[in-house]
Amino acid sequence: MSAQPTRPSPLGPRNRQAQVLDQLGTAIASGQYEPGHTIPVEPVLCETHGVSRTVIREAIKSLVAKGMVITGPKLGTRVCDPTN
Repeated sequence: MSAQPTRPSPLGPRNRQAQVLDQLGTAIASGQYEPGHTIPVEPVLCETHGVSRTVIREAIKSLVAKGMVITGPKLGTRVCDPTN
């Protein structure tokens, strides 16, 4: 008998959103995205994280609620200055 490789269980939408939120929040907190600069646009984040636009949008909404980013038309999603 050969051992069957175990398949990871698929993540649900909430778990994916939490994972993306954690990754983006960590990137912002570590300075990968500097205050005042924009983070990548939705299609790039979707491809980078392998998730849908809905997951990205929910993660961004959470970052806005935490005061880490601001969004706006023709503004994009910009990282807030943590000292403000």
